[in-house]
Amino acid sequence: MTIRCLFLVVLFVNLAVPIAAPAASTTIRVGVYQSPPKLFVDKNGKAGGIWVGIFDHIARKENWKVVYVPGVWQQCLDWLDSGEIDVMMDVAWSSDRVTHLDFNQVSVLSNWVVVYVHEHQAVTEITDLANKSIAAMQGGVAMEVFKQFDIPCTIVPVDSYKDAFDAVDQGRASAALISQFYGMAHEKKHKVKRTSIVFSPLNFHFAVLKGMQPDLLAAIDTHLSALKADKASIYYRHLKKLLWSGHDPEIPAWVFCSLVLGGFLLVVAFVFMAVLKHQVARRTRDLKASEERYRIHFENVSDILYCLDREFRITYISPSVERLLGYRADVLVGRSFLDLNLLVWEDVERAVADAQVCFSGKVVPPTVYSVIAKNGQRIALEISSNFFLKNGGVDSIISVARDVTFRENMVALTRIERDLALRLSTASILDDGLRACVSAVLDVSGINVAGIYLLDKAGIGFDLACHGGDTVACGDLLSRWEKGTKLSRMIMAGEAVYMPYRDVPSSFNQDECSENQRFMEVAILPIHDHGRVIGCLYAGAFVQNPIVEFRRTCLEAIVRFMGNAIVRFQMEEDAHALGRRLTETMDSMMEGCRIIDRDWRYLYVNPEAEKQLGKSREKLMGMTLETAWPDLRGTTLFAAMKCCMEDRTPRRIEAQSDYLDGKINWFEFFIQPISEGLFVLSQDITRRRKAEEELRLSNANLERRVEERTRDLESARHRAETADRAKSVFLANMSHEIRTPMNAILGFAQLLEHDSQLTPDQAEHIRSIRCSGEHLLKLINDILDISKIEAGKSVLSPVSFCLHDFLEDLTTMFRSRAHAKGLQLYVEREESVPQYVSADENKLRQIIINLMGNAVKFTKAGGVALRVTAGAVKGKHAGEDEDRKLCLKMEVEDSGPGIPEEDLGNIFDPFHQAETGNIEGGTGLGLPISRRFIEMMGGTITVTSRVSKGSCFRFDVPVSLVNAPEIPRELARRQIVAIKPDMAPCRILVVDDMADNRTLLRGLLQPVGFEIAEAVNGAEALKHVAKWSPHAVLMDMRMPVMDGYEATRRIKAKANTRHIPIIAVTASAFEDSRKQVMNSGVDFYLRKPFRSEELFGALETTLGLGYIYADEITAVPGTLKSHSLDMGSLAALPTEMIREMDGAVADGDIASLTELIVKAEAIDSIAASELRVLAADFNYEKLRIWLKREGDNNG
Repeated sequence: MTIRCLFLVVLFVNLAVPIAAPAASTTIRVGVYQSPPKLFVDKNGKAGGIWVGIFDHIARKENWKVVYVPGVWQQCLDWLDSGEIDVMMDVAWSSDRVTHLDFNQVSVLSNWVVVYVHEHQAVTEITDLANKSIAAMQGGVAMEVFKQFDIPCTIVPVDSYKDAFDAVDQGRASAALISQFYGMAHEKKHKVKRTSIVFSPLNFHFAVLKGMQPDLLAAIDTHLSALKADKASIYYRHLKKLLWSGHDPEIPAWVFCSLVLGGFLLVVAFVFMAVLKHQVARRTRDLKASEERYRIHFENVSDILYCLDREFRITYISPSVERLLGYRADVLVGRSFLDLNLLVWEDVERAVADAQVCFSGKVVPPTVYSVIAKNGQRIALEISSNFFLKNGGVDSIISVARDVTFRENMVALTRIERDLALRLSTASILDDGLRACVSAVLDVSGINVAGIYLLDKAGIGFDLACHGGDTVACGDLLSRWEKGTKLSRMIMAGEAVYMPYRDVPSSFNQDECSENQRFMEVAILPIHDHGRVIGCLYAGAFVQNPIVEFRRTCLEAIVRFMGNAIVRFQMEEDAHALGRRLTETMDSMMEGCRIIDRDWRYLYVNPEAEKQLGKSREKLMGMTLETAWPDLRGTTLFAAMKCCMEDRTPRRIEAQSDYLDGKINWFEFFIQPISEGLFVLSQDITRRRKAEEELRLSNANLERRVEERTRDLESARHRAETADRAKSVFLANMSHEIRTPMNAILGFAQLLEHDSQLTPDQAEHIRSIRCSGEHLLKLINDILDISKIEAGKSVLSPVSFCLHDFLEDLTTMFRSRAHAKGLQLYVEREESVPQYVSADENKLRQIIINLMGNAVKFTKAGGVALRVTAGAVKGKHAGEDEDRKLCLKMEVEDSGPGIPEEDLGNIFDPFHQAETGNIEGGTGLGLPISRRFIEMMGGTITVTSRVSKGSCFRFDVPVSLVNAPEIPRELARRQIVAIKPDMAPCRILVVDDMADNRTLLRGLLQPVGFEIAEAVNGAEALKHVAKWSPHAVLMDMRMPVMDGYEATRRIKAKANTRHIPIIAVTASAFEDSRKQVMNSGVDFYLRKPFRSEELFGALETTLGLGYIYADEITAVPGTLKSHSLDMGSLAALPTEMIREMDGAVADGDIASLTELIVKAEAIDSIAASELRVLAADFNYEKLRIWLKREGDNNG
């Protein structure tokens, strides 16, 4: 019963603090939202409710002009934060909101939050709401209160209580948190029912943005106190209307029935009483359950609810007292709060007076008292009290105590910070600022002694700068510290030290201190400046446990202020000292210095400027420029100064000025904008200007000579470039002109070497021709190589290859040559030499061939050795993929005549030969080319030699390790006699303007089985391609009418011909020419002169052909391994064709025979292939026998 009374009575909380009202004639913007019947906006946009009625009354008294701004709850809060409204009504106080809002002291209403659910839903306990959706006004305190119960649920935010009821009606929410007043007025309009779950009462106030409108809140409190004191005021009239707005008078059904059916009621009275008894019993059970729920609710709220009788005894107190104060509720019930000593002594008298006022039937506004918890900690409680009437008199006091320690601490901390900031703002020197900081520390409750130490200049100790409080106890504490102690290390490390009374060193207390002046607790806090310790603050107390967490927070806040303030004062003092030193420096400068304010008055002039201006400093100070120099406005100096004054951009100019003797001198002016105006620095540069003029004339003369020299150099460069281009053109033409006939010479020599009917002398002559041609070609290549190197056109072309096979090929190449001269050839390869590497294979091959060739050529007896090792890369290549790099080391040693010491320094020069070289012959380019190639590859070459003993050339080159690559297979040097029979006839178009070249290619290809067509230029080639559709084209690139480049591009441009492989056959020897040829679209590249194996290899690669080789023929001439000509082999061929073949063999007409064999392929491909093998082997005797026999048989 007591709890139900408490729930019904604790409704209104009052606080009266009279403050002056704001000024009259002020427009007040008020945010309103829909929360009927307390606050609402009707259809016409007019605001109403108890809040509006009360505020309109206050506004009339204060002569305010009120503008109501309607919106939803969250919108009004946002408007208040942004300053779009000045005040907001019906705002519940909370610890979160007090951080950014200010509330009036006197509350207008107290209200409860009630949980509503759908009328068909049963909810009796707050735990029944677990995992349900709860509709609540967004931004409202009800949501915060509900979250304290830690019940898992889903919050459905709404803008008004009506939206909350609608959400329950429509099933979007299972329950709604509704203001009691709104629920009472509107619950019948919705399909909802009120539950027994009610939250603790909330006080509702007017709210403004923090720090704004203090006078407005003071005026509201003044009028509210007066209204609440007058029972007949508008406040109570609105309150009465509010309380009964949601209750319609109900007439009991039995009364109405008794008036209408009195007689009938007498008959059914007994039945009605039975039913009534049953209902009373059920209602009693419901009331007990409701009471139990309220009891659980009040026992779990965070605030303390208690009742006092007239003897100040506690008749009821909620269990939350144990959580806040540490006392169990059952220990406190029945005892007087005066005997419990819960209140601090200074608040007891005030509390008794307030209780007596409440017992007199008056409302006491919320009041803050300091209460001592069981653990000795002070807690600030805001107590709201009301009286409970019984039998016409006040029976007891019902109070709600709320923990406002944090709020009060924040207010106190704000006050301390504000007072300290005010004191520091009025301090002018460091000592005043330090005294202000010490005073702020002593203002913190419980602190008796305070002092500030600053770090000395050496940074190793502290000097006492200021102290205050009890002078006897203020000993020089820090001077007693020993350097390197744990305490000093902690302070220098930036750690705060709090020493309770057990840990306070005895040395901290002076011998002459009395017992009540001895330190019981000490706090030492480092003073920081951006993380650097610049001093420390100590604070002492004479009682135990005074420096609680809040006071530590205060001390830390003061220390933060001190760090900034001390640095600021030190900087100001340093700035004053710097100003003095700056003035002294400027007075001693050799340049003229003057400071001019924004009104063009002199503020400072140094002695040098006095000399330059010709007037004393005392006369110029305070004088305007126009007064001192009437003619200054029309000068460039004044124009620059004016621009600098306006746009605040520094200027530098050189201008003329007069000394006292009237001579015109040049000055350099530096004009710098400063806060006062301008700083002007002037320097006499007359001598420099004269020197610059002389220098300018000298430079003009020098530039003229340089221009002449530049023209001469440009002309020389042009001539050199022209000569270089002419050289390149000459080399290209020479390469083409020499290689073209060499192609024919070597090609026909190869053809003749295959002729088995040559006599031994003729074969020897042919071999001599071929060897001489190859030797001449080598000489030409050497000359071209050295030319490309010198022209910078030789580039590296690294490829992956098998190094072991590479060395084996070289060994095979030189073994026969060495044995022919009776020399021993030694090739030594260490196991460390890798199998697969990446390097420029051609250049490495040429290097070894040059060195081995020289060794074999110059050595008459003994032998030649090639040694190969591998090691780690050193030098500039070591850091580039070191694990994949390797240094290849080779040396070529011979037992030849050796090289004289005087020739060792010249053997790598082009065209230089030692005496032995002159005897043996050669171009003298092999060694220079080898050295250049080695250097290009990143290596070095050295030589050691002894006359008559031999020479040894050593070189090393870096190579890259690679995995086993797909090494291109070089076509075996085997004589090809025919295309394999299963291959279709291949049509080859030969395009060349030189008849010898075309004849050579025809002679190489036609005997093997290729069909040949010829064209003399690119234009003819296009016609043949269109009509004949060759399988491949052998294209010379330099021809008249249309060259090979254009012809290739046109062939590749057409869809029906672009698939035809084009093999370039050119005499160019330069690498850039090769790139140009490949870029034109060709598929393969052959350089004249070429070997027949290279030609057949190119066709094999591009066309996928297969060949029959001479070594596949059996020892019996004219017999194949798989087929042989016998009786009936040529039976399918026409007799006339066989006779024509016989005649061509008898006449030696190979061309006609080849054409007939091609025609025979269409009739009998196997017979044609066998005939082609015999023709390729030049076995004409066997051919005639078989042709004669088959002709006779067919005839």
